[in-house]
Amino acid sequence: MQAQKAMSEWAWYMVLVSALALVIAAVGVYFVWQTLWEAQNATHIAREVGKRQVRPYIGFHDLNFSFEKADDRDFLDLTLIVKNAGQSPARKVRWRAGWASDDGDFDTNWINELPYAESDGVMNVGETAEMRMQTHEVDDDPDRSLTNEQVAAIKAGQRPFWLFGEVDYLDMFGDPHKYTFRMVTARKRSGISFTVCEEGNDTT
Repeated sequence: MQAQKAMSEWAWYMVLVSALALVIAAVGVYFVWQTLWEAQNATHIAREVGKRQVRPYIGFHDLNFSFEKADDRDFLDLTLIVKNAGQSPARKVRWRAGWASDDGDFDTNWINELPYAESDGVMNVGETAEMRMQTHEVDDDPDRSLTNEQVAAIKAGQRPFWLFGEVDYLDMFGDPHKYTFRMVTARKRSGISFTVCEEGNDTT
């Protein structure tokens, strides 16, 4: 009877030891899986950081604008300059840019109405590209030309004038990127200047 009791207690201890070993093994497997996941995640992060360090970055560089007059027509002459400030060339660069002048708020649908200037060109490191626009390009289209009175109101700071657009391109890894911009006129002591809008400016 005593021997059976001892054997029963020993079997119970063995069950406890086996259960404890199983728990320890499960914890070990979990930590091994966690270590592998963290290593893979660290590798992914390092790869992404490396790609960001060597990728192209196209963004705003300069804006030249002036109020001009030709054939009794007043108009704005604008040249937006973007630059690849990254560490590698940008491929398949294409852009679309436009302007708008309206008494209301900016309409985000305006940019969707602009066609892309298709290009398979490359913008090398440090290279710039120009986008030139004039506000009297199409006389019979009121959305693409301004009257003398409207130009005068813009010059006096009484009418907003927006300049907006986006640039699409691929990096050396084939990943797509986009630079969007939006600026609006503001009246200052020295005259009219352009300021960056709170929305509509982003780089991906």
